[in-house]
Amino acid sequence: MKPSPVITVLALGITLILFITGSSLVSKEKSYSWLSTSPINPGPGGTSSFVEDLNKWYDVVLGNTTTLEGIRVRATYLIIGPDTPLNDNEIEIIVKLVKTGRLNLLIADETTNTGRLLRTLGLPPMDGTVYNETVKGGGWEFMVKIACDGHEAWASRAVRVPQGPGGEEVCSYKNDGTAAVLYNINGSRVLIVGDSSIFANYLYNGYDGLKPSRNVALFLARLAAGDSRGEPVIVDNSHYSYNVKARGAYPLTGLWTSLANSLESLESRARELTPQTLALALVVASVPWPLILLTPWSRPKRKSTPLREAAIALLEVEASRLGVEEGPGRPDPESLASRIIRRARKLEQHHGESPQ
Repeated sequence: MKPSPVITVLALGITLILFITGSSLVSKEKSYSWLSTSPINPGPGGTSSFVEDLNKWYDVVLGNTTTLEGIRVRATYLIIGPDTPLNDNEIEIIVKLVKTGRLNLLIADETTNTGRLLRTLGLPPMDGTVYNETVKGGGWEFMVKIACDGHEAWASRAVRVPQGPGGEEVCSYKNDGTAAVLYNINGSRVLIVGDSSIFANYLYNGYDGLKPSRNVALFLARLAAGDSRGEPVIVDNSHYSYNVKARGAYPLTGLWTSLANSLESLESRARELTPQTLALALVVASVPWPLILLTPWSRPKRKSTPLREAAIALLEVEASRLGVEEGPGRPDPESLASRIIRRARKLEQHHGESPQ
């Protein structure tokens, strides 16, 4: 008996709906390492808490130099601990806006990724790393105090900021050089800070009993942006490394994959099949779909638990503090903990017990 045209159309319609639904529910999520000071990284190294607080005073926008070109009023641009350097075109755009008095600029960076931008602005590049000479071992020798206008905070792996012509020291390390310098370039405020960690979540919110760096970070941001709330503050989010993970309504996403695989396997036979048979084969190929439609938002079991994720994040912080190198890919907490213990014992043998 020949299938009814109505049934054929219905089968094809269901197949099309499932294809469209499955693909539309797939989303991509950026995954950052804890060290990345990206403004959308909620992890220990991200600056999401700082940006959230800054948004209470200013109209904060996440963007890049393309965003800057679209602004028709004076703006403030924040570059905090970029993972990658700026290219020639980006530097040209920033320098032009600064020198025409249309862009305030805050650079908080202990790496060399903003060195070319500083030189193009006619400013000296960052100097050497600051060490805490009163501490021996344990990674705490990289923790130094920074003081700004009566506010104090701890900074990690910070560098000195040379004071160029016309520059004003606004922050200093305790008895160890300049931490931040403010310039006025043709009416634009340019603030150079030798550390990005004071903006990072783990220090910004307080880490391991240390006083939160919140007041220092917000003081510096306001110093660069000024008091005008009508001017946008653009936080750079285009110079950070990340991995992309696919997420979505997992059952329907799985159905989409199943149907796609079925289509691929049937490609060589499609010409031999009638439209009715082909449609039926595609639907039957994803046998679980009736059950899926009953529980469309159930997710598959994940190998990682929230507790495991938290443990990994804390271990990564300790690894960085102690200078323990991490291998490629997602770290194994047991292996990382073993390396941290070995490193701590080695430091203790060389330097004695670490102070609390």
